[in-house]
Amino acid sequence: MKSLTTYGCSITAGVGIPKRGAWPNQLAHIMNIHRVDNQGIPGASTKQIVHSILTTSPQNMVVILWPQFARTGFHHDQQWNQIMPKQNHDYYEDYYTESDHRLQAHQHITLAHHHLKSVGCEQHHFTWEMDAYQLEQPEWNPVTLHPIQFDYHTMPRAEDNIHPGVQAHRQVAEEMYQKIR
Repeated sequence: MKSLTTYGCSITAGVGIPKRGAWPNQLAHIMNIHRVDNQGIPGASTKQIVHSILTTSPQNMVVILWPQFARTGFHHDQQWNQIMPKQNHDYYEDYYTESDHRLQAHQHITLAHHHLKSVGCEQHHFTWEMDAYQLEQPEWNPVTLHPIQFDYHTMPRAEDNIHPGVQAHRQVAEEMYQKIR
């Protein structure tokens, strides 16, 4: 039986909505897949997501919704410490460069691709990063990265009024399905 393993941030995890309403479950429903392993991590960076991919055992089909590339973090004492643009001002004022984060994000995506390929997984890569510079694909990155657009001004919101609501997740799942099939 085919299964679906998904990776991403809070959007993939379905923060603020019922689990069945998150895009991984909606995509599985559209594709008639009955087993879903949602590995979404709220606040995750591309670094944390690739770490999760390398330390779990995905099977069959893997769909990744990569977050904004400006996020980062570090692993210390068996724990992830997340560094977010609106929360860690010192880091972004003193250390952040767009080109460095673009390079790192594409390295993470490429590493995930090669790992998933080596374990025989069908894989599909999406992102909600919208910065055109960040999305410029380095020639060494073989991944087709599909942007997913959320219109944060008009989309239905989750109960927390921050994250996408169930209807927005349904639209994402349908958009992903169009690219996957």
